Amino acid sequence: MENTDKKNSFGSRELFLDASKLEHVYKGDFKPADWAKRHHAIGRPINNKAFLHTFEWDQKPHEELVDATLTARGEKNNNGHGPVNDIIEIVRDGGTDIMHEKLYPDGSSQFSKEWTLPKTILNICNVSHRLSIKIEDDSTVNLLTLSLKFEHKH
Repeated sequence: MENTDKKNSFGSRELFLDASKLEHVYKGDFKPADWAKRHHAIGRPINNKAFLHTFEWDQKPHEELVDATLTARGEKNNNGHGPVNDIIEIVRDGGTDIMHEKLYPDGSSQFSKEWTLPKTILNICNVSHRLSIKIEDDSTVNLLTLSLKFEHKH
């Protein structure tokens, strides 16, 4: 899917970002060990290296991020040594985990996550204009997108 930016007549704006369209990692949001062993290979299995991505966007001073949905899909690597414990994390400031979830809680071979981000994370994003994601090291990421909705501040 293409990255899109739509404005409507009510002063709100919707932005759709797709990690496959632009490889980007904000180094300061990750631990040095994660940074050293990373990859950004959508759809390609790579073992023992975490998938890292940072979504960044332009945000006008009069805009407030009011809604965000993060979608991630993928699967266990065939040669993965320990994908059952893999997690997806939202991280910031040197790897501080601000939200995470197991990828395979039911023992399945695929994952599909859709998170509506809570207000606490929206508040952080309104200041930083970015969201950094880490997906642990024995999973293939097939899709990673972020949908954002902004409204005009009063």
